[in-house]
Amino acid sequence: MALVCIAREEGIDAQRIGSAIAQEIGFDFFDKAKLEQLMIDLGLKPGALKKYDEVKPGFWASLSEERDDYLHYLEYALYKTASLQDSVILGRGAHVIFSNCPGVITLKLVAPLHWRLNQVKNQFQGDEKKALQYIKQTDENRKGFTRYFFNIDWSDAASYSVTINVATVSEQALLSIIKTMTEEIKTKEADKAFSLYISNHYKAVQIVDTVIYKHGIPINFFEAEVQGDKAILHGVSSVEPTIERALELAKTVPGINSVENAIQLIQDYTIMP
Repeated sequence: MALVCIAREEGIDAQRIGSAIAQEIGFDFFDKAKLEQLMIDLGLKPGALKKYDEVKPGFWASLSEERDDYLHYLEYALYKTASLQDSVILGRGAHVIFSNCPGVITLKLVAPLHWRLNQVKNQFQGDEKKALQYIKQTDENRKGFTRYFFNIDWSDAASYSVTINVATVSEQALLSIIKTMTEEIKTKEADKAFSLYISNHYKAVQIVDTVIYKHGIPINFFEAEVQGDKAILHGVSSVEPTIERALELAKTVPGINSVENAIQLIQDYTIMP
């Protein structure tokens, strides 16, 4: 299995290009609508999407618990998607979330500003000033989103497998490039490494969902690390029975047979407001 994760500047028509890539290489295409619906189905409150989905959060939004909820369900949706089928994923920081995963191509679509302006201005009845403002604001939001949630520079070319200027590279050439890259990474060894990586991370996010979101167990900084069928739980708690309950719940996640406790027990631990 494999993934193609696309980041893009505004005015590229990445929705159409992403769909074309998926069709060319025989992958499923996951755009904003599909991923947002999956996040809601998994448990995210719809209101959080408007605050955080590919936007730079405002001051109060950055302090809200919904921030952590959004990131959790984003990772949950992406790992669930990756565990089920070969996919082309548009935006949502997927190129960062899967940056260390074998069998993943991260693609940045770019073009000169004047070229993108020509593509967008018809949406604004030819008003170039409004079109330019829209492009700059959208790009700034995507840059801020990536910096805020992942501490990564969205503009850094080193964050991507390949960057393609769609103003100078034909769509057919682009499709040929991605198809060739996909064929090269889909080896038996890479497929095994991809499956193991995704399986471990998917089980880890399911443990967090079960312990924190489904059962509301009060453990601060809770994380799960999974290695095959073994999970290691991290975090901070002031109550031992709470830790024991988390260990029990982690064992209910499919594929987890043993759980190791690395949660720190600190008496009278509280987070300062």
